[in-house]
Amino acid sequence: MTSIQFVIQKHFFGENELNSIFQPWFHKQELIAQSIVLSCIRGPDGVDRNHIAKRIVNWYRRCVLKPVDGSDAVLIPYDNTEGVSGSYMGPSINIPSEGDWHLTMNKVGRQYLESVDSLPFHFHSHLIHCSQILGYKHDDDDVRQWWNEFYILCANKLHLKAESEVKMDTRFQERSKNS
Repeated sequence: MTSIQFVIQKHFFGENELNSIFQPWFHKQELIAQSIVLSCIRGPDGVDRNHIAKRIVNWYRRCVLKPVDGSDAVLIPYDNTEGVSGSYMGPSINIPSEGDWHLTMNKVGRQYLESVDSLPFHFHSHLIHCSQILGYKHDDDDVRQWWNEFYILCANKLHLKAESEVKMDTRFQERSKNS
């Protein structure tokens, strides 16, 4: 490697890690899974800025993206002393008094499902697929568990059987082979 290549490598990729806005677990996924995960970053079009879907999307972004300031990913849906501020990756809930953010986020998830008729179904279908991927593939146990439970709730709401991780992986691999 020439000195110029080394400087470029170090500048764009750091010493050993890909310089990316995405969390490390994302890069370990099949390309098809990565493209699906990208489909919910934007959120739904045409909904009020205070719609409950915005709180789900903010939590989703925290589980997929890293803060642009280079700090570690914030894998809790509320602000703490080192939380991410702003509306793009801001908190979805207040600090839970019970100490377990799962309970409070479960309420947000149920509120989202109660309001799903006010959303474009296209967005909702993307969110279901994205929550499936996070629920099976995220590298943080708490995050993975929450998204898996949310995925199952979404599938049940549509009277669908949740697809297993093995079936999802097989579908992605077959689709990749046929591309």
